[in-house]
Parts: sequence; C-alpha cells; structure tokens
Amino acid sequence: GGFVFNAANAAQMLVQHLEARPVPPSHRTELVVPPELDALILACLAKRPGDRPASAHDFAARLAGCPVRRPWTEALAAEWWHEHLPVGNHVKRVEASDLHVDFGAVTRASE
Repeated sequence: GGFVFNAANAAQMLVQHLEARPVPPSHRTELVVPPELDALILACLAKRPGDRPASAHDFAARLAGCPVRRPWTEALAAEWWHEHLPVGNHVKRVEASDLHVDFGAVTRASE
C-alpha cells in the first residue's frame, strides 16, 4: 500500500506528480505481479491523458487480458481485507456487498 509518490510536503508532491515516474507495482511488493498488470497500472498513472486507458471498458479489457495464477474470489478478497485493513476505533469494516461501483467510482451502496 501507500502513496504513488512520497514527499515531505504538498509542493514536493505536486512536483513528483508532474515529473517523476511511478515505481511499478512489482517493485513495491513481495507478491508476483504479472508484467501485463504492471504495464496497465503504469498506463493508468501516465502523465499524458492519451497514454492512459481510453475508458473503463478499455481498462476492463486490458485487465481481463492479464494472466492470473489463481482466480480472485470474494473469499480471497475478504481474507485480504481482514489482513490489511487498519485496526482502530475510527475504522469500520466494509463488506464487498456494501459497495456499489458506478463509472469507476466506488461508493457505499447506502449512499
């Protein structure tokens, strides 16, 4: 997890967003990340809009083309969130069924 760029202040963060190349996801985790997924994530973070996926459909098609070692299931997602969700009084656990995806924006179904 974490931010795409790290900076000491907002001004430095803006400079990094404008000029720095993001680190590929495969370099930020001990997990195996297929090169196709690395390329897709970096495309989403491209500086020029024309270099990014043109639409959610384009993104979904490219994502579907990424090889996976094992299918991602609701049970695996719940297990991942259980292990990675920050613990504390201010955090409320959200179930996958509580979310609604609308044109790329994720909101709670009750909103």
